Amino acid sequence: MLIFLLPLVLVVSAQVNPKKGYVITLTGDTIHGVIDYRTDTYNCQQCSFRADDSSSFVNYMPYDIQGYRFDNDGVYYVSRTFPVEDVETRMFAEYVIQGGISLFYYKNNSISYYFFVDEKGNVAPMREPILNNVTNADVIEVKQKTMLKASQMLASSPEAVDALWNSDYERQNLTKLVRNYDEKYCSEWGDCIQFQYDEKSVRSITFKGLRVEAGMLFGTAKCNKFSYSGSSMETAYDNFHLSSPRFSIGLDFGFPRLSRGLTAQVLLGYVRGNATKKNDLKELKQGKEYLLDRTFGCNLFDGEFGFAYSFLPDSKISPVVRAGLNLDILTGFDSENIGGYEMSVLEEAGSHGNMVGFYIGAGADFALGKHALRIMMQFNGNGAISNDTGIKFLSPEIRLGFLL
Repeated sequence: MLIFLLPLVLVVSAQVNPKKGYVITLTGDTIHGVIDYRTDTYNCQQCSFRADDSSSFVNYMPYDIQGYRFDNDGVYYVSRTFPVEDVETRMFAEYVIQGGISLFYYKNNSISYYFFVDEKGNVAPMREPILNNVTNADVIEVKQKTMLKASQMLASSPEAVDALWNSDYERQNLTKLVRNYDEKYCSEWGDCIQFQYDEKSVRSITFKGLRVEAGMLFGTAKCNKFSYSGSSMETAYDNFHLSSPRFSIGLDFGFPRLSRGLTAQVLLGYVRGNATKKNDLKELKQGKEYLLDRTFGCNLFDGEFGFAYSFLPDSKISPVVRAGLNLDILTGFDSENIGGYEMSVLEEAGSHGNMVGFYIGAGADFALGKHALRIMMQFNGNGAISNDTGIKFLSPEIRLGFLL
């Protein structure tokens, strides 16, 4: 069901994370305004900029400007041509270190590229390798190949070469080793400059807050019932009326450089499942027929893993949709008159079952200062994908949530 939210990501407004900054034109002029600060891959490909005296954003490509930078000594991108997979590629490379040896960073989807440039303009590219399908015996060979040119450029310092080998291709480690190298070996080329930035502003994922929710499920528990057709046994289904309270607690995570409205959610909850099938069993006592109810109860420990999307994240009231997966453990089963059902095995002492399902819902957020109240109408398909309990909870739910 997560795929239901994918179109929402694709239709997010073009400007999602505006930050103050400036662009440097081809003639060297500086124009101040607002830059849309997106993912590393996006930032390396284009700059979405709105000048202070303009009402609309313009997309600049690497050939259009010399570079752009965010205010307060923020991240700095320059238009450069570097070899990517042996192809000379024009890009907005992030300027990490300026010195006798300078360091640039480029991201293309999931792959990180680093470019070491010495005082003569020589370039040593280094790509972060994908080691998923590489055997342990080949890892050293792959690392040596990717780090060869950079290690040759840093050969004046055995300490720097050793730090390069142990860097794990992490930008923080590479920044430190280049800065140390420049300060020791390249002082004649002037001060080493590390371009600083606000760490919080560049995070791709941020913690938004603690979420608590309560709700009531009312719908159908679809239960497997054994029936016989001649000499063969078949599986039929009975629907029980479900009425179950829920309590959940979890975390929200935002993606400010992708979408202001998109949130990942992890919720752990408890549902007390109560189900009844009225007047379903006939019992004869002293010549009189009685109709009995079939009932069962259970504890459902529920994990919800999914996404929510707020259409108007900056408004006091915003429509919201959410979808994701349920991973559940069913325990504490008790029942009356459940003979002939697959779920009857759950009555054995200590028995439990596992369920995988989905949820999808819609509602609204109401801003309350830094917090938010959420009212949601949701459909739950607990166990609808797979389960070993013989029960599926197919139930609408009214839910009230609060983001602390």
